[in-house]
Amino acid sequence: MLAFEELTSNGLRHGGRPVHVSVTADAHGWLIDVTDSSVDRPPTPAVDRDPAHGGLGLHLVARLSTGHGWFVQGGRKHVWACLARATR
Repeated sequence: MLAFEELTSNGLRHGGRPVHVSVTADAHGWLIDVTDSSVDRPPTPAVDRDPAHGGLGLHLVARLSTGHGWFVQGGRKHVWACLARATR
């Protein structure tokens, strides 16, 4: 949930409208893909910022995910993360 909320809120706060979110599940985990129309604004992790001022979402997503990144396709920016299913 944390990775979903961080990527989605970043898209809404920093991305261009409309923002779309998809979550795809398979036997191994989930792929979260957030798209927006601000293709000229790459996701930028906060650097040298007081944690009290926020901006740590992309760092959290990187730590929680097995893979993450972004790309532009079809006039949309895609910011994505793969999350592994917990094993028992």
